[in-house]
Amino acid sequence: MLSPSFVARMEYWAVAGLLGTVSAAAIFRACRISWRRQMRSLALAVSTSGALTAIVIFFIPALFWIQWDETYLMATSVGMHSFRLNGYVVNALPDLPPEFTQDARSPLFPLLVSLAHDLFGFSLANAFLVNGLALFAILLLTHHAAVRRLGLPSALAAQLLLITSPVLL
Repeated sequence: MLSPSFVARMEYWAVAGLLGTVSAAAIFRACRISWRRQMRSLALAVSTSGALTAIVIFFIPALFWIQWDETYLMATSVGMHSFRLNGYVVNALPDLPPEFTQDARSPLFPLLVSLAHDLFGFSLANAFLVNGLALFAILLLTHHAAVRRLGLPSALAAQLLLITSPVLL
């Protein structure tokens, strides 16, 4: 039987490797696209997504964003940042090694917050940074998918509908 620490450590590195592979594939695909034809559409998508993300970040209070679940996700990101495993510390006595509990949820959000901790130093603001970047990416992808299938007015309406959902905030 595998130890929980081994499983938690392998989960961390498996998700980090998968994120790197998907990012490399997206960059490779983006390099093959004819950017001249799509520059106008891309500029509109980036500007509307950026404006809507800014509206959400600056006009919706941060206390509305913080829910009970984020406490455990932040604890998991600290465990990932400090120990490179998917779990959070449940017992931290001065003379004993820390004990971990493995988080059963998807480790993608804590991994991204952990990477933000690695880049910018430990701060609770890193969770909001990751949320803001994820919201921007979701709005951008929604605009891109909707404008190709339904047209520009429907794409803008889809973005507006998304920012009214409390799940995305």
